[in-house]
Amino acid sequence: MDNLLFSAIFQVGDNVKLSPRSTVLAIQKELPQFIGSEGRFDQYSIFSKPFPRPPLTEQIEMSVYDANPFIQVGYLKVLGISTAAVVQIGANRILDCENRTKHIRHVFPSR
Repeated sequence: MDNLLFSAIFQVGDNVKLSPRSTVLAIQKELPQFIGSEGRFDQYSIFSKPFPRPPLTEQIEMSVYDANPFIQVGYLKVLGISTAAVVQIGANRILDCENRTKHIRHVFPSR
C-alpha cells in the first residue's frame, strides 16, 4: 500500500460493519485572497441534504462453509485509496461509505 488518505480503510480480516465518511470542501483561487467566510459547510446544501440510499428489496439467502478458515493472499498491489474507500481482504456484513465533495475554483476568464 503506497497511499491511504482521507477516511480510507485497509482491512485485513473479517468485519461486521465498515462506515468510512469523508466531507470535503476544496476552494481554489487563482488570486489567493480570502475574506474569512469561506470554508463553512453550512453554506452548501450538499453537506446537509439526506444522502440518497438505494432501496434494498432483494431477499438474500446465504450458506457459508469454511473448509479452511484462514485468509491467504499471494500478492496484492494497491497504489492508493482515498476519500471513504475500502480495500478489504476478508468478509464484511455491512459496508456503508459516504463521501461529499464540493470543489470551488475561482479563476480569471481567458483573454
